[in-house]
Amino acid sequence: MARFLFSYRVPKDYQPGAETAKEWAAWFESLGSSRIDTGHGVIATRALGSLDAGTRLGGYSVVEAGDIDGAAAMAEGCPALALGGGVEIGAIPEITLNPAAGTGA
Repeated sequence: MARFLFSYRVPKDYQPGAETAKEWAAWFESLGSSRIDTGHGVIATRALGSLDAGTRLGGYSVVEAGDIDGAAAMAEGCPALALGGGVEIGAIPEITLNPAAGTGA
């Protein structure tokens, strides 16, 4: 499975409350084992909703999906969209590090 970064955009005046916390928690729960909590750079991107100057970064998640369209389908239930915000989706590349590279070994 490929990994994707969801970057959430919410309205600048967004103030999370008890009800919105429940909505986010329910949506996160709906992602099940597809949700991973790590940070990475991204390559290909796709966006849903508003990513304009009227929004601000609201958070992120990392998920697993078959492809970017599958990741976008998962993001369609994100509470940020109902708030007038958006979700930017980035495909995380597979990087294999060679620990011996650059060590002169």
